[in-house]
Amino acid sequence: MGKDITYQNYDVVFKLACEVFCHNMLDFLGLDLPEIEDIYPTELPAIEADAQITDFIFKLKDDSLLHLEFQRTYSEEDLYRFFMYDARLISKHRRIIRTVVIYLGDSITLKDKIQWGAVTYNIDIIYMNKYDGDKIFQEEMEKVERNEKPDALNMTFLPLMRSSKGMDERVKDIYTLLKASSFNSREIESIMAGIIVLVDKMLDESAINKIWEEISMLNVIKFAEKKGLEEGILIGREEGREEATQNLILRLLLAKFKDLPGEYEEKIREQDEQSLNIIATKILEMKRLEELKDYLH
Repeated sequence: MGKDITYQNYDVVFKLACEVFCHNMLDFLGLDLPEIEDIYPTELPAIEADAQITDFIFKLKDDSLLHLEFQRTYSEEDLYRFFMYDARLISKHRRIIRTVVIYLGDSITLKDKIQWGAVTYNIDIIYMNKYDGDKIFQEEMEKVERNEKPDALNMTFLPLMRSSKGMDERVKDIYTLLKASSFNSREIESIMAGIIVLVDKMLDESAINKIWEEISMLNVIKFAEKKGLEEGILIGREEGREEATQNLILRLLLAKFKDLPGEYEEKIREQDEQSLNIIATKILEMKRLEELKDYLH
């Protein structure tokens, strides 16, 4: 489909996201339910950034299922649609289904129940506009300044909260804060993967792919290997690890700034692996090519 996030990559994203979602997410959302045991993607093989909704099925520890929907808009027709979807799930799995809508719009009261004689259908609605994202981000930033770990679920759900910033800008702020925190790379990967899972239907393709690139850049060598394989290059055989990293950085710089003077290429070739890794993580933050000089020696 012309997107960077293939079936295999999206499967990896879900596995990483589960590391965040399976711990205390339901408490965070104020839901009195058994713990999450597993998460299943419902739309594969690729992220569809133009879809109207996001939905997930979680297996809970009591063997029931949680049907989670993310909605920017909401009407009674959506309620009927959820009901029909849940009826199919029950028919297939013969399990209790609980449905929760995470609502991202401005309304404060939405219809959460329909009744047709003997049939009654209820859902829970969580209004994300009740969360002050700017205030929570400030509190998490202060934790990092005190060398304390920020709250993983706050960081994961921040892009969905009420904020003076756009969602894509907020995601970038979160990533920058995570890199400055005491979280290790694996923890940052899990949080960023959780963010992808939550926002993939609400940002355009280029923004989603940029987040995926940022996750990949947490381990620049693996990213170089992945890019190399996509281009038919056997990293480590045809190129050394350091040379592969140099080539990756040069490609990223050229893609970002469209032009790369020879002097910069020469300097990149002179950097050791530690410096290259630092440069790789800073490229996405650079506004001007001249900022690269700060990381060259």
